[in-house]
Amino acid sequence: MLSAEALAAALPITPREAEVLAHVAAGMTNLQVARELSISVRTVIKHLEHVYRKLGVPSRAAASALAFQTIGEGPGHGATDAPEGP
Repeated sequence: MLSAEALAAALPITPREAEVLAHVAAGMTNLQVARELSISVRTVIKHLEHVYRKLGVPSRAAASALAFQTIGEGPGHGATDAPEGP
């Protein structure tokens, strides 16, 4: 999972918004994020609305992709496309 601290430092979002984004980028649903952070689903939704606006993205997928690009983790980072040799 992405580091919320790294996201908060690298992106123009609050530490709590970064926590929500890190969980969303890990594939969690709004309900799962709410339970993990002990907040309501409505609060998760509001945090995500703020994240989308601040990052200029239209969706959770776009926000997640930007988070991975910013931190430099995830698919395509540190892995090669070439198959392993014998």
